[in-house]
Amino acid sequence: MPQPVSRYHFTADWGGSRTGFAEISGLNIEIEPVLFREGASPEDQMRKLPGLRSYSNVVLKRSILKGDNDFLTGSIPSK
Repeated sequence: MPQPVSRYHFTADWGGSRTGFAEISGLNIEIEPVLFREGASPEDQMRKLPGLRSYSNVVLKRSILKGDNDFLTGSIPSK
């Protein structure tokens, strides 16, 4: 018998329980360039080197289901 299509496309393991999510956003990394020029270089051009990284907040979206209190209140210990 075929399984019904789940509306959750992503899963995450949290404290031993597996939870499904319909949408995950915020998986962004921004790397700020650092302009660099060697002092003895005859060229006036600057080089760009990778600098500080910044990460956006991860947002996990899904509907609230019965039995989600452990997940929402944080009573499941994190590893």
